Amino acid sequence: MSSDLGALPRILKDGTRRRILDLLAEKLLGDLVAKNQASQYILTEKGQSAVQLLSKFESIQPGNDLGPFRLTRAGIGKLFLVLVVPSFILSLIPLSNDFFQATRLSIFLGIITVMLLIFGSVFVMRTRRDGNGSMSLLGAVKYGMFELALFFLPFLLLQILVPPSSDPPPSIAVTLVYFVVLPGFITWLLISSRLENHHVLQLLKGAIVGSAILWAGVLLFAAQGLVPPLHRSASVGNSASYSTNYAAVFIILVAELSLFVGQLASEGAYRLVSWKRRL
Repeated sequence: MSSDLGALPRILKDGTRRRILDLLAEKLLGDLVAKNQASQYILTEKGQSAVQLLSKFESIQPGNDLGPFRLTRAGIGKLFLVLVVPSFILSLIPLSNDFFQATRLSIFLGIITVMLLIFGSVFVMRTRRDGNGSMSLLGAVKYGMFELALFFLPFLLLQILVPPSSDPPPSIAVTLVYFVVLPGFITWLLISSRLENHHVLQLLKGAIVGSAILWAGVLLFAAQGLVPPLHRSASVGNSASYSTNYAAVFIILVAELSLFVGQLASEGAYRLVSWKRRL
């Protein structure tokens, strides 16, 4: 009997067998139950031992009482997302009296923050189904304009709240990381959740159309004098000299990068995690 009981822990690890034991009045599981003289199902000695062990095994069911000690993909993703908050706060705080050292630390923490955010979101999201569908032109225009709004609205708000200063804080550099990555990341999340049957190449349609809208707007506004031109002239005596408006060029290039970098980084992280899941 003792040799038979030694196999019970292995048997009771299976959730299906545990559920069958809960339905003893309907199921017959080997020699764990038997019929008495009144044709009623009763537990045998081995069945009684199984029930006792079952109560112990309930405390270690997968995904239940192991709680934070169980390292699942979703659990790792949630941990990453929790770590985003302190990492983001630290990226905005000068961690050194030396300006350049503080700037480097701020940028490094900003990169760590966006990596935690991207991989954390990828770990907790459900697997996307790739298909052969295509995004409509109207849909691409909507997503492109949405991504541009995610870049320019916070940028304009930052310009209002933080006036130009001769001594910018070291954390000003990390905002470049967030402006480049976050618009594309947020747009990628939205597209992946709503257009899960679309092929991966369709995900970038919004970014491509957004890029076209960006440059069309730059040319239109520059022609109307609503934004500083990319090149400006200054009269020097009887001659004219031309200089590049580097600030305007820099902002446009960052906006262009923000359309693609976040989406490509998010898609790359998703495919890396999905590849690991298939191993």
